[in-house]
Amino acid sequence: MQQYPEINALGELVCLRSDSNYSRMLASIAPGNSLLIDLPPAVPSYWDESIQAWVKKPEQPSPRHTWRAQTRAWTDDRSLDEAKADKIAEMRIERDRADAAQINIGGYSYDAHPAAMAAICQELQLAALTPTAVIQWTLASNLVRSHTLLQLRAVAVAIRARNTASRARYEARRASISTATTADAVSLVVW
Repeated sequence: MQQYPEINALGELVCLRSDSNYSRMLASIAPGNSLLIDLPPAVPSYWDESIQAWVKKPEQPSPRHTWRAQTRAWTDDRSLDEAKADKIAEMRIERDRADAAQINIGGYSYDAHPAAMAAICQELQLAALTPTAVIQWTLASNLVRSHTLLQLRAVAVAIRARNTASRARYEARRASISTATTADAVSLVVW
């Protein structure tokens, strides 16, 4: 039995109908709806009456966007304040991710998440008591490498400098978000 798509006045697929009697199917559709012979494609689409064809919907910009059949566009229905709060939270996550990412210094990768930074600081405090001590430090690759106090201090300084830069970047993004006057302008701010 063949299937026929039923669409509403906006071109949105309502359902697929199947019946051996086409006239009976036509009589059972809702007022304002149409019955087509062309099956819809597997991708999300709408029927464009002006060109008599199925048109693929554009990609959804974000999970917060809702498809509006009347305008055939995705819209973000959050208030400006909600959009700003969501974007600032997103930027905070990106900042924290940047802060915790491994860092390469002198050809070696070091963990830089908060626990690793605390361990480096603790080791530096202990090593300060014996400045000529050799410190065994586990790299991000789990290899152990010998460091002097100055080498380990350089790692801590590099991590701190990168974190300071990512925080400055976050503050600049936050300022852009705060001065945005539309939800669309807020969505244009990226890490």
